[in-house]
Amino acid sequence: MLVRSAVDAAVLTADERGSNSGRVAELVRLISSGRVLLFVGAGCSALVAYPTWAQLLSELEREALRCDKNFQISSEDRRDNPIGYAERIKQHILASKGNSDHFHDVVDRLYRAKTPPSVDDFHRVLVRLPFCGILTTNYDKVLEAALADLDPAFGTDNSVVLNRDARRYISEFFLSLDIDQRPSRIVHLHGVHSDPESIVLTESEYQGVYGVRVKPNEDGAVEVGREWTLHRKVLWAILATRRVLFVGFSLSDQYFNLMLKVVSEDLWRWDRPAHFAIMPIAPNYKEKAMRHASKLEEHYGVQVVFYEDAYGSHEGL
Repeated sequence: MLVRSAVDAAVLTADERGSNSGRVAELVRLISSGRVLLFVGAGCSALVAYPTWAQLLSELEREALRCDKNFQISSEDRRDNPIGYAERIKQHILASKGNSDHFHDVVDRLYRAKTPPSVDDFHRVLVRLPFCGILTTNYDKVLEAALADLDPAFGTDNSVVLNRDARRYISEFFLSLDIDQRPSRIVHLHGVHSDPESIVLTESEYQGVYGVRVKPNEDGAVEVGREWTLHRKVLWAILATRRVLFVGFSLSDQYFNLMLKVVSEDLWRWDRPAHFAIMPIAPNYKEKAMRHASKLEEHYGVQVVFYEDAYGSHEGL
């Protein structure tokens, strides 16, 4: 089963377990209806040893130091401002090497080392469920490989990379959401490792594809400027017209959360949650997880379904 309620009394109280079980039941009902769109984050690929955000930044730090030993590592920025930190690393490598190709080559090398993609039963179960469509911010093709395991016909040409060349395929993807069949394409919102121009990783790349800058504040971020780019249109349309399940996301990305906020303010001012996210909970970060879940529901219309992280090792995935 994809999700289960956390049942350890040391993690959730009886009332909390009851509420969580109710959300599980509602999510299962919605998935069974075929009306839910799956949105997959890096935590899912971490299951088969692809890098998490923190691991990717650590590798990029090492590359920055190889280019110039004077690069200043910041564990605080890596934790609190990963997109801005990635931008600083990119600019450091650019200044050292004379172009940014080397930066994206590091990303490609990390992911290409696991070719063909590793797949486990979790991914096979995930793509077998009756989701109406699948999107991901991941740079790998684990989900495509899982689809190919399910049906060899899906083994080729089943990636849609959201860049300027993908408009026709995006149109086909939206039309396919109302067809009663298993999704055969995976939309990559932030690119794939083998196509450097498609990668969205740093602050300037986020600003470029979403046509917006963010200014941090105590609620997360506020919007500064607006341009309706293709990425912004696609994400807004998905969040405004579909029930979405987020899997493998911490939902702490300022730019991504800004789009959740924009859509919720446009359409759901009455604070009725529209989407779901599956997240871990453990005794060592229970209060933090609960606060985060409350904020996601209040500000972004996302209900969190918890699963028990027995060893407290899934935080941040």
